[in-house]
Amino acid sequence: MFGVRSAGSSTTRAGFMGGGTGFMEREDKSIFRIFNLTGYDSTGFQRIADRLCGDVPAELTAAGYQVRTDSATTHFIWADRDSAGQTSPQDQKLAQTRYMVYARTGAPILDPWIVGGMKGPKLQDWETTVARQYGLRPVRVLYFVDFATIEAAKGKRFIGLNVAEVSSTLQVTVGASVSSYDASSAKCGRGAPFGKHKAREFCSMRGNSAFQQGQYQLPDDDERAFRDPVVSVDEVTSGAQRFVDGLSGVLPRRNKTVSDTKEFNVTVDMSRYEARVIEGAAGVLAKVMAAIDDPSKRKSEKR
Repeated sequence: MFGVRSAGSSTTRAGFMGGGTGFMEREDKSIFRIFNLTGYDSTGFQRIADRLCGDVPAELTAAGYQVRTDSATTHFIWADRDSAGQTSPQDQKLAQTRYMVYARTGAPILDPWIVGGMKGPKLQDWETTVARQYGLRPVRVLYFVDFATIEAAKGKRFIGLNVAEVSSTLQVTVGASVSSYDASSAKCGRGAPFGKHKAREFCSMRGNSAFQQGQYQLPDDDERAFRDPVVSVDEVTSGAQRFVDGLSGVLPRRNKTVSDTKEFNVTVDMSRYEARVIEGAAGVLAKVMAAIDDPSKRKSEKR
């Protein structure tokens, strides 16, 4: 998952216990910052995806796991998974970041979270069926490549927020979100006595209690705000400013909100970007798996 647009917003507001409520007038300030990645190319993203996806079995093996993907491919429903996946690449919005999601060359995107809709649960059940019947532990990996880290002050519901702040650090970072679970407790049953897979056994995991997730963000060099891949940052504010100003009409008349919106294009050198991602991804998967196996090592359990 390659971040191509990141944003952050912060707006002052009165809390339930403070002033500026009721019939009192209040002037608030809204800060909105948008960063667009430029200078990249889709072929570069694909090369990186091929490299990272291709390295997963070796990374797991080096971490002490026995990888049996080849055995799983002989399962009767393995071939059906491709038809339920999505073509690569796909757009995916997560919080205020827009990502381009790539699978390896020639393969569909099969992560149930990315695919979503009616096909998401089907992919999950198929994955569980293979794991349960072959005695395997599924490991699903999403690499996140970000070019901007944004922190925005939000305040608390009862206290409010008197100073709106948005800070950003422009540097290429690599993280991974991994889902894994023990499928031995899955519930299984025979399918309908007709169709392509008549009377076959299918399995399903109900609820999320069996799922273990971990996320690890690679520590970065804070001494240089702009890492090597970032070559320029240019402000291109005009269009976004008009858009945000147009929203002010929905605010209560007694309150006035002053918008401070800025948009930037962040240009990267693709060859240096690619090298930085490959460097940053080394060892990340092993750290996430260690965090899943040992909860005391978890940096975060939030995707």
